[in-house]
Amino acid sequence: RHLAYLESFMTRRPMNMFFPFSVTVSTVANTLLAAMAVDRRDSPFEQVGFTMLATLMALAALEHWFLIAPMNGNILWGASSLKPPGDFADTLEAEIAALAVPTEGSPAGWSTPLPEIGDDRTLAHILELIAAGAFGELDSVRGAMRVRGRWVAFEIANARARITPFVPSRLCEPIMLATGRGFDRTRLRAAFESCAA
Repeated sequence: RHLAYLESFMTRRPMNMFFPFSVTVSTVANTLLAAMAVDRRDSPFEQVGFTMLATLMALAALEHWFLIAPMNGNILWGASSLKPPGDFADTLEAEIAALAVPTEGSPAGWSTPLPEIGDDRTLAHILELIAAGAFGELDSVRGAMRVRGRWVAFEIANARARITPFVPSRLCEPIMLATGRGFDRTRLRAAFESCAA
């Protein structure tokens, strides 16, 4: 929430007439720099320098085209996404959405909001305690929260805790889901509250 003001820097407006002018000038400058980079009369030092300048100018022009292209910018970084394919984090948001729909046996399931930003070491320690049974009999624990400027998803299954980087698509609030019978919800909520950074 405290970063909501950043949206004011990302407004969408129609292209103005400065764009074709700036891209044309950038393209001409890039062509001249590239021509100087392949000029055999220059020293190798100058050729490398002009090559680097031509590359930077080409990237600047490409960036301006991406600013007006009607495409999702996240597609560019899909291959390097922090979320491993097929990992438990893939289903986390679907499970959170399903909480709104009451199902049979829902008393065994429980969810709680988490601190806005947590400490990753404290989170890892809490997950180890949960896996060891310190809070009672839990079948599974899953959740997502922000730690040190990034999101992580965590899971406890088969008495093992895992934490993995996570890139949420719809989730905006940190949350934890727990299933089991006879676990101490008050102590568990207090433990997660204590991991606030």
